[in-house]
Amino acid sequence: MDTSKILKKILQDICSKNYSNTVTALPQRPRSLATDALNSEEITHLAKHIIKITLWPDISYKKGWLKEIKASLNNLAFKLCKSSVRKNEMRIIQDLWYTPTDIISKLNDSLDDAYWKVIDEMRPMLDKISFDPFGTGTPLNFSEVGYTIKQEKTEGGIILTLWLKEQKIS
Repeated sequence: MDTSKILKKILQDICSKNYSNTVTALPQRPRSLATDALNSEEITHLAKHIIKITLWPDISYKKGWLKEIKASLNNLAFKLCKSSVRKNEMRIIQDLWYTPTDIISKLNDSLDDAYWKVIDEMRPMLDKISFDPFGTGTPLNFSEVGYTIKQEKTEGGIILTLWLKEQKIS
């Protein structure tokens, strides 16, 4: 039998079975894509919003900043994923190329740049800063302040969440 006919028969057999709209295997994403994401502006964007909620914890913009943090973490989870599957319309991330520790390390590396961008953007609000652990006294990094990123497994796959001293922020 011709190999194309064999392949066609195998594919027809697979397609005729009901797999509940689940794709069971997709190619593994290249690690280089995850490395690019870890070195991208997405990290600086995330850092800026974490700095903002730290400096102005009681401001009315905080709700929007928290949404931005959650969206940034979701984007990073996908960009850092090693493999994912689709169930109906949902993308389920199965594993990541980089750990939350790697992400926090990158956030700490981008802190200085992100901090000064926030100071420039929020210049009119500088007198309303509650507490500045990043730029006054002995400056701290995100880890020293108590921020961590955790990888959590849900029915929707792996998600990344931001925590401050054992309290989940997003």
